[in-house]
Amino acid sequence: MNTILENSGDDTKGFFDPNTEDNLTYLQLMERCVIDPATGLCLLPLHDKKNIKSTFFIEYDVKLIFKQEMVKVTYGKYAGLTVSLWELLMSEYFNEQQRQDFIQKYKDGTLDIKTIVTMVLEMIEKAVKTTELVFDGIRETVTGKQLVEADIISKETLAKLETGKTSIKDIKEDEAVNVYLQGKDCIAGILLPNSQIMRIYQAKKAGLLMPGTALILLEAKQLRDLSFVPFETRSSL
Repeated sequence: MNTILENSGDDTKGFFDPNTEDNLTYLQLMERCVIDPATGLCLLPLHDKKNIKSTFFIEYDVKLIFKQEMVKVTYGKYAGLTVSLWELLMSEYFNEQQRQDFIQKYKDGTLDIKTIVTMVLEMIEKAVKTTELVFDGIRETVTGKQLVEADIISKETLAKLETGKTSIKDIKEDEAVNVYLQGKDCIAGILLPNSQIMRIYQAKKAGLLMPGTALILLEAKQLRDLSFVPFETRSSL
């Protein structure tokens, strides 16, 4: 069964998308899921086509200005390099809201490009100096030192982390490290149009998933070897 879950062939399309009524493979169904930023769990959204949220867009000419502004960096993964302001803003040192704030203030004339460069460099320096080298595991956090002791990463990799030449995000993208920390990924719950999160069996009980759909999702979840991480049913993220 676990081999079937990893298979992307037509013969393994035994999973049903409640939104489109498509028969999909498990991997295809996972591609239609979203990640809960609070727990990191993979959730299958139930769409409400009437509920369309506004999206923040960046004009091409503004993006071009940020890409043309080259910045010499002294801290973090870009230390010693000259990269574009756009690349810095799109890096892991900034979240989506921070990027939107910088770009909106530039468009409003509140901040000029040079001021943004200064602020960006200061924020990267602060992030490198204050970031604790801790990785999120399934049940508890794990330090970089513990990963070295367990032969998951090398001492050289830890040294790069400590100097900011690489990031925790980069390390977690290594499949061997990520499997050690998180196990194999799976569909852990359902995301409703109102942003409420429900466990699969709760969605079945509420009549949001057909019994057969819920059963096969629960069986697949168990076979993916990811221990259940409790989360509360929430009305919003």
